[in-house]
Amino acid sequence: MTLIQISALLAFCLLLILLTVRARGFLRSQSRGFASRDSRLGDADIADMVRNGELLAAMRAYRELHGVTLKEAKGKVEAMAESIAASKFGSARQ
Repeated sequence: MTLIQISALLAFCLLLILLTVRARGFLRSQSRGFASRDSRLGDADIADMVRNGELLAAMRAYRELHGVTLKEAKGKVEAMAESIAASKFGSARQ
């Protein structure tokens, strides 16, 4: 093999590695996030998650939507859950 062929083969291999790494990063970021760039979740969606008992998913979505820490998201989602439970209990008594 000539030096030109070796360098072309090396460039091709590096290109394949780069594309693989980028594709894996893209797929990982797509599966990790709840709110993609195309369809963002809102507070109403998070409230629905809380009503359905999906507290961890609600915390993740809240963090992504508002850009807060896990501790802040946990506090907000738990407060939301208490509020929803209190409104259910209040409406059941009437």
